[in-house]
Amino acid sequence: MGPDVWLVRTETDVGGQEHESFPATSEAITATIFRGPMQLPKGKECKVYDITGKVVSPYELRSGIYFITIAGILTQKVVKVRSRINIVEQR
Repeated sequence: MGPDVWLVRTETDVGGQEHESFPATSEAITATIFRGPMQLPKGKECKVYDITGKVVSPYELRSGIYFITIAGILTQKVVKVRSRINIVEQR
């Protein structure tokens, strides 16, 4: 029999890319939970980021965790939850 061969990975298979950091308005940003469409302030430069740091459209959000920047400053963490489904009993 020959010698044992071991394969050891030095890098992960998981890819990711760091984005620039944003200054926060305070050290402790609490989450706001909402359902339905997101309401952003009008007339301000707002961007919405998903949990991976990708910019997403505030009009097409699925359930999840998002971060909002206004004029490049991290101002809010929000959690979108599924809308309730009203079940109507048919008779």
